[in-house]
Amino acid sequence: MNYRKTPISRMKMGERVIVSDDIAIESLVKLTVNREPLANLLASPESCEDLILGHLLTEGYITHSTQIDKSNVIT
Repeated sequence: MNYRKTPISRMKMGERVIVSDDIAIESLVKLTVNREPLANLLASPESCEDLILGHLLTEGYITHSTQIDKSNVIT
């Protein structure tokens, strides 16, 4: 997973403390099917193919993963 360290503020025993925490890095994924815009999604850059396939399956655009020509998937 892509993440970055970011300073954050936490309360500890009634005192504000600045610490570092991991924040996920997400990118905008514009899903287009047959040159028609379908959806804008947020995702980890390394998980785009899984997100696209899951979105198409759960939204009913396809019924099986073999309906996708993965040679045309551009990430």
